[in-house]
Amino acid sequence: MFKTRLLIRIFIIYFILFFLISVWYLSKLERNERATPLNHRLAVIVPYRNRSNELELFLSHMNSFLNTQSVDHIFMIVNQVDKHRFNRAALINIGFIESKSLVDYIVMHDIDLLPLNHELTYKYPQYGPIHLASPEYHPIYHYLSYVGGILIIKSEDFERINGMSPLYWGWGREDDNFYVRMKRVGMNIYRPHNLSTNNTNTFQHIHDQRIHKRDYAKYGKQKEEGRKIYPELAYDDRTRIGVSVGNGIAGLANTCSIFEQMKAKGLYRGMSPFYITQVLPNTSAGYVSVRHKLQGPNLCNSSACTAGVQAIGDGYNMIRLGHADAMVCGATEATVNPITISGFARMRALSTSFNDQPKLASRPFDRQRDGFVMGEGAAIMILERLESAQKRGAKILGEILGYGLSSDASHITNPTGLGALNCMKNALNNAHLNARDIGYINAHATSTPIGDRIERQAIKELFTSDNSNVLVSSTKGHTGHLLGAAGALESIFTVLACNHAICPTTLNYKSNNDDSEDSSLLNIISNDKPLSWNSKTRIALKNSFGFGGTNSCLVISNFF
Repeated sequence: MFKTRLLIRIFIIYFILFFLISVWYLSKLERNERATPLNHRLAVIVPYRNRSNELELFLSHMNSFLNTQSVDHIFMIVNQVDKHRFNRAALINIGFIESKSLVDYIVMHDIDLLPLNHELTYKYPQYGPIHLASPEYHPIYHYLSYVGGILIIKSEDFERINGMSPLYWGWGREDDNFYVRMKRVGMNIYRPHNLSTNNTNTFQHIHDQRIHKRDYAKYGKQKEEGRKIYPELAYDDRTRIGVSVGNGIAGLANTCSIFEQMKAKGLYRGMSPFYITQVLPNTSAGYVSVRHKLQGPNLCNSSACTAGVQAIGDGYNMIRLGHADAMVCGATEATVNPITISGFARMRALSTSFNDQPKLASRPFDRQRDGFVMGEGAAIMILERLESAQKRGAKILGEILGYGLSSDASHITNPTGLGALNCMKNALNNAHLNARDIGYINAHATSTPIGDRIERQAIKELFTSDNSNVLVSSTKGHTGHLLGAAGALESIFTVLACNHAICPTTLNYKSNNDDSEDSSLLNIISNDKPLSWNSKTRIALKNSFGFGGTNSCLVISNFF
């Protein structure tokens, strides 16, 4: 009997201890859930324009609110300074890019929506995005089935779905699209529930309704468009998507930097362990593939100033040969540095006559041209099989009908023009077209005396007997010469020319009346204004020529 009572007492004591420990542990979990661990830092990203009074109130309230929850945080106010339509999505993307190296997670936060209840925790979203607004507690917006207002998301999750789509803005369409893409990759979205407050004291809405009225009828008409996943994001099989990105001079800026470090620190200590991968020509293509998990063909060509056009041509052939359904194509170049500029200056390839008027220096085909102006940048386009693009409802901007290549086989830097002529002929043959079918040529013309003359002669020989009305321009007057990236950027200009039926101008071109270059049979578009292209079917050539005698040409058209 005594042993039984003793066992009962011991059991009761253990039960009480277990109960107390459980209560303590659960309360600790609750406290931990309300307080973000110190090793997780939050960026509060606020898209903003011309709302200084609201911003002052927002910053004061949110700083206090987050400090109470022990959330380590920074504010990222992204200001749109122009007068164009407010692009909230693009501003959020910029805020993320600027803050991602500093934080572990972000909250996309409307400036006019303030949380009042501390049960709305800004904790690290361990299990998925947390949406802090819903009809139950904030009935003004229909936030149950998308994610406007306040959304907390891990940085890796934001990158996983490639951020907000800047193609939608206003009336919640960007939020609708973001919601669809989160659900598409299997993310669970969490919302507050069982709060101790109601729809009058859970959030404070500081939006000035007298100034910022919301047209809910207009919102209702537009929201379904945002719910449709944007076609360019709808690829399923990434083994069928490839990359073709070229460049002319890979990693030269890094080489210059490393050289200075080696002089200062010595051969070994001054050398970066990342140097080799930074100067490999195919690193740019590799980064694109890794960033977007594209597992199809991964190509890079380094073919001087033809790299951009050849990268697009290679992508075109990958699709034609059945190796891919879609290709990310283009080129990149970063060569504005002392070594490159000095090198081209020593070749006497750069303009020097307009140093006091630099806007006039790049003047393709013009009689006063004396060399090119260095530029740099990158340009990318997406190529896809027609059937695949139509199946998923993509907006088609144009078509590539053919691609031609040739070599001068005469001199590294001084072409004869035969290669330029042959590559245009090869492109037309590949497209099963004649010169009479072409309405516009985006010329390679860089503003050098020899190069422009050679290209002009090749165009005249091919076209004036069969199509004397072809329009010609070089957009390098506007952009300078991007070397390896030039052809990619100018191919995009050509696609847009075909799509919009407007041919771009040749900036600074006035005339070319010297006896050695008869331009009377060529219609070079001057810098007065772009010309309309009055034709239902608009087909153009894009030329690119480079040192080493390499030549390439694309046949591009509108989609008809």
